[in-house]
Amino acid sequence: MSLVARKIHKSFVSSEGESIAVLRGVSLECVRGKTTGLIGPNGAGKTTLLRILATLLQPDQGEAFIEGLSLRENPALVRRKISFLTNSAELYRRLTVRETLEYFSRLHGLAPKVFQQQLKRLTEELDLTDFLDRRGDRLSTGMKQRAALARAILHDPPVLIFDEPTNGLDILATQRILAFLRERQREGKTILFSSHHLTEVEELSQQVIFLGKGEILAQGSLSEILETTGQATFSEAVNHLYPTRTP
Repeated sequence: MSLVARKIHKSFVSSEGESIAVLRGVSLECVRGKTTGLIGPNGAGKTTLLRILATLLQPDQGEAFIEGLSLRENPALVRRKISFLTNSAELYRRLTVRETLEYFSRLHGLAPKVFQQQLKRLTEELDLTDFLDRRGDRLSTGMKQRAALARAILHDPPVLIFDEPTNGLDILATQRILAFLRERQREGKTILFSSHHLTEVEELSQQVIFLGKGEILAQGSLSEILETTGQATFSEAVNHLYPTRTP
């Protein structure tokens, strides 16, 4: 397995001093070369789980592995194996997109020739040409998200973890990013992404994980989910698992 999590627990302390459990023993496996869609209502624990898998948070209990590396024992090595994209892309305001990508290529230790090859490829795939030399504070939301995606995947890691990558984007920007994810899947990347858009999850995912109140309600292929819930369509399965509200 390319990504494995075992019995992940995470709690936070509220402003009133109350401990709030966000994840309650979550376990999952993501197969190399496959896409896993993570869905659930707001507050289900999706972002917390993804941030733990991206080494940005430590779990209270449990363990996770990326490409066989323990997140607890080898966080720096794990970061070389993953890309992480949040749902609110932020870029350096005073740097152009090109300057930002060049800066991160140096952080990743990419040789100049490799960086130029990656820059050319990502510029074409994500249609960055028109704003490659525009500063970060002069980009639209869609431009920022595409630039942030290029930044996240610049070092060409095997595991991609994306938190609502199309959130707030128009239809053209959304289609560009979805096409990009399909191409990465064809290359054999392991993809774990969350989304509130059921059609995206249904189209892209070989495995779907339903999260609710910090616990996994169901997981499996689309056909397995339909069989488990006894429903005829994916949207009906979602309504079945979340009877009071849909994600």
